[in-house]
Amino acid sequence: MEESSVIERLLTRKQEELKEVKKVLVRTQCDLAKCERKAEVAAEGFRKAKQLNDTSERIIKGLLRKWLSKDSMLKVENIIRHYHPEDRIQLLGAMLEYIVTGKKTRFDRYVATWHFAIFCELADEDAFSEQTHSYLARLWKKVGPFEKIDN
Repeated sequence: MEESSVIERLLTRKQEELKEVKKVLVRTQCDLAKCERKAEVAAEGFRKAKQLNDTSERIIKGLLRKWLSKDSMLKVENIIRHYHPEDRIQLLGAMLEYIVTGKKTRFDRYVATWHFAIFCELADEDAFSEQTHSYLARLWKKVGPFEKIDN
């Protein structure tokens, strides 16, 4: 009889442990479902951000093509292809700003500073081309001389 009571207590204890494990499993499944929903939302946000980043990159490259020769644009493409997408957009934006305003951007990383200096040399060489002068003339005709611009 003692054996049967020991076995019953053991069985009862194991059943209670099993109930606790089931409760933990149910909580874990709920947490997993919440995490899965959050991951789906994050993935959708990432897709939208990537699409916006790609669109921005295409627009900036299109504007740069108007000011640079084909050889210079190929060199720019070669420079930026190794950059992370966010850094690429930052560098392309600085390049466009330099072409339009002449303002040089400072970068935290030496490699980006070096690549930007290479770009500035390319842009300055291309500034004497017929393509750039004709585009600049059309821009001035549309906007007017810089003295007339208030801000």
